[in-house]
Amino acid sequence: MVFLRIFDWFLGFLMSLSTAFLMISIVSPEWNGFIAMIFGMVLGMAIPCLLFFIPIPFLADFEVMIPGMVCAMVTGMIIGMMISVNNITYQMLVFLSGEITVLTQITFSLFNKRVHGYVVNLPTGGNADESQLR
Repeated sequence: MVFLRIFDWFLGFLMSLSTAFLMISIVSPEWNGFIAMIFGMVLGMAIPCLLFFIPIPFLADFEVMIPGMVCAMVTGMIIGMMISVNNITYQMLVFLSGEITVLTQITFSLFNKRVHGYVVNLPTGGNADESQLR
């Protein structure tokens, strides 16, 4: 199960990084910052859908696509604004994509744990009540 979690994080990073590299190849410093941000947001939502349309039936939707699309969308918006202000290096691009991916994946993992709660394995196979959880 740990391998699948690492694979989910890697796919989120791949979505974010592909959006960032596409943004740096399309957007130039002459663009308006707001237009570049909106374009990055749209590109960040479109790229994951196009890249991972084939393997999605084999992956968990909530675990891969939703955090990956948020990673790509936020990365596209931030990279778009950064490019319109000044030039950005590829090292900054990779670092920013990784940082956004880690923060987004941690947030979604904590949210998923909070919503689903902790799984309790009971010897009876039934549902747990308050006395059995303590």
